[in-house]
Formats: sequence, structure tokens, C-alpha cells
Amino acid sequence: MLPKQPGDFRERVERDTIKGRYGVFHETIEMYLYRHWRAFTCPRVAVFWFGSFALMQHSFVAFSKTFPNLLSYGAFSAHP
Repeated sequence: MLPKQPGDFRERVERDTIKGRYGVFHETIEMYLYRHWRAFTCPRVAVFWFGSFALMQHSFVAFSKTFPNLLSYGAFSAHP
């Protein structure tokens, strides 16, 4: 294992553990996003954000198809 560089706060994982063997290096979604954001040389971040945007657009379309006449009611709770 190489010595840490200044500013390197990454956790070192032994290869002979399950965590090190299977490459699960993130424990929370924030750490997952942070590690993918730091890997800006790879297209993984762009794929993640594009997929999130596409799923959000799909949810808007599905919602508008489910409630096509929502604007004709005073409130969302007034929809039958």
C-alpha cells in the first residue's frame, strides 16, 4: 500500500476482506455520488445524471398521462 498524498482522505481497504474483494467502496449514497463525481475522467457521472434526468422526465410524462385534466380542478385533492 502506497503512502497517502496530502489531501487524500480516502479509506484504505484490505484486499483480503469481502469489502476489498468485491469492490464495495461506498457505504452511503452521498459517498457513492462523491466518488463518482471525483471520477470525472470517466463517463460514469454523465451517465448517472443523464439517467436521473431521463427518469424524472418520464415521471412527469406518466403523471400528466395519469391526470390529463388536472388543471380543470381547483386542487389536486379535488380530482376524482
